[in-house]
Amino acid sequence: MVSSMIFRLTFLFITFFFTFTGYAVDIDSFNKKLSARISNDLKQYDIPGAAYAIVKKNQVVAMENFGYTDVAKNQKIDNNTVFRLASVSKPFAATITTMLAQEQQLNLSDPVTKYLPNFALATQGAANKIQLKHLLSHSSGLMPNAYDNLLHENWSMDKIIGRFDRITPICQPEKCYGYQNIAYGLLEPAIEGSQSKSYAKLLQDRVFTPLNMTNASLGIDVYKTVSYTHLTLPTIYSV
Repeated sequence: MVSSMIFRLTFLFITFFFTFTGYAVDIDSFNKKLSARISNDLKQYDIPGAAYAIVKKNQVVAMENFGYTDVAKNQKIDNNTVFRLASVSKPFAATITTMLAQEQQLNLSDPVTKYLPNFALATQGAANKIQLKHLLSHSSGLMPNAYDNLLHENWSMDKIIGRFDRITPICQPEKCYGYQNIAYGLLEPAIEGSQSKSYAKLLQDRVFTPLNMTNASLGIDVYKTVSYTHLTLPTIYSV
């Protein structure tokens, strides 16, 4: 149900986006229609709360909040409510990785095993063929969403990585696409292995601070998910 809701909202935003950008639409009218539609869908799918902002020419021109942070209605959602970015955190990891590559502090052709020597797959030698660029492009050759279920069960990354020696690749790297969460998280040891700073510190210094993202952080105690991102790298939270 939630995935269906996310799809509907995504489609809704795309529809409104092209309407908004393709014609001279009055912002107030647009915002009212969007707000009404989202409010209706949240009720229909029993989603406790949500929020959105409309940005035009780098300025927030409208912001709306709906409902509560949980079904118990303990706290209303407002302009400062923290949301987990989930897989949207992947572009942040990719940004740091490519920054370091451009600075020649690591190479996108480096094998994952350079930074994780104990990483292994069921096919002998297959792990050595997976490079950082394959992680970034979801072209590692692994079956899609490998071991996501273990992450949802709160297994540690080290324990999950130890299970990869049971997986046989479905193709050679670059030969097929398979969306990954756990495997994407293998970028973190590569990032940290080439630096004297942690991934969290790098992200703060190289991305959050320069972009004035004062409310963004890596993990938040209330979610108890400081150690992963939607499942992979430490999750980025932002309002």
